[in-house]
Amino acid sequence: MTGGDTGRLNRALALFLSLGVMLSALFIGLNRPLLWAGFSTLIGIAALIYFMALHRAAPDRPLAAWRLWPAFACGAMVPFWAVIQSIPLPQSFGWGALLPVDLQPRTLSLMPDAGLVAAVRFAFYILWMALVLEAARRVSRGLVMLKILFWGIAAHALWGLLALNVLGDITIWGEAKTTYQGFATGAFINRNSFASFLGAGAVIGVALSAMPRERHHNNAPIFSDARVALGLYAVGLAVIFAALFATGSRLGVISVLLASGLCLVLCLGARGLSYWRSVGITFFLIAMAALVLTLIYGQQGVLRLFDLGDAGDVRAQAWARIWTLILERPLTGYGFETFRPAYELIHGGTGAGEQIWDRAHATYLTLWLELGLVVGSVPMVLFLWAAGRLLKRIREGGRDGVLAIAALAAMGAAGVHSLADFGLEMPANVFLLLLIVGIGLAPRR
Repeated sequence: MTGGDTGRLNRALALFLSLGVMLSALFIGLNRPLLWAGFSTLIGIAALIYFMALHRAAPDRPLAAWRLWPAFACGAMVPFWAVIQSIPLPQSFGWGALLPVDLQPRTLSLMPDAGLVAAVRFAFYILWMALVLEAARRVSRGLVMLKILFWGIAAHALWGLLALNVLGDITIWGEAKTTYQGFATGAFINRNSFASFLGAGAVIGVALSAMPRERHHNNAPIFSDARVALGLYAVGLAVIFAALFATGSRLGVISVLLASGLCLVLCLGARGLSYWRSVGITFFLIAMAALVLTLIYGQQGVLRLFDLGDAGDVRAQAWARIWTLILERPLTGYGFETFRPAYELIHGGTGAGEQIWDRAHATYLTLWLELGLVVGSVPMVLFLWAAGRLLKRIREGGRDGVLAIAALAAMGAAGVHSLADFGLEMPANVFLLLLIVGIGLAPRR
């Protein structure tokens, strides 16, 4: 095989990853074991075919993931610890008064089988990232991947709006919704998870719209390619933001607005504008967007997004109880994917009535409860490490700056939203975020 064959191989991989993650979201965000297992199987088959073909084409070519091996080794701690949590031990460790003696498991995990399954899922996240780093080694290919993601998310947003406003508030399979009536959920079950998905598309659209371009002469035609592309991006962004506000996700909207502002400031700075001028333009555009949204949804409609009501008190009380539970087993955790049975140990007096939460509505608390404060912080450490590398790449001002800006903004939106929600506990959203971040981090040739 020749270098051209390698290029075709990577283009095929890039297409598989970009279209695959868009299609995967159609299946309720892969929020069922059978669904994410099926998608992971496809990833495994694609990886096997790709690495075998790559070895034949360029046997001496080092893998892109090898350049970032410390990060991969750190990430591998999560599934490794989940396996350790699921191994039977000679006696119970640290369960104390949390469980009666005859009910205390011989493992560190309350549900060892669930922990092993979650470890497999996390291992496929790692494999997915390795594939992304290979596919996005060329800047041009990374831009194509971002464009596919943007228009794919815009299509999801359009479906969400049509399903809500035209088709009678139905689900992706055509049935009337039984939950979250009156809010856009798209192909997802939960409106906040859909908001996380839309947020990634919003920041990609802002980055692609504001990225540096070649200067045009004054006599350039009105309908030049660049101006038409900018107009199309504006339409796509309008659809995405309309769907985002239709989700009614408070923190989802706030996190995306903050991330979009950051993205716009960084893009304008990359175009040579001064810092204060970039900030001023960003605030002006956000103010105009707020005015338009107020005209569309009405003042009460916009204010409702930021009215927590009793929900804030309920969550705060529950989080306090969850934190107490974390401190009962700060090092070992309760086992990967065991939030619900762990929460049942202390349910009552949380302000949540008779409801048993199956998620903490705070991804950071979930990680600490399930994996312990040490291993549970590994994803956050990797998050900060990736942000640092992306900032360095942005400061260097290379051709791939827009890829790094989009990745950093997507991380910002997801990071803020995860403070009080569980969008990143949906496999489709994780695959999407890893794809965007991998495009920004990929070593360039």
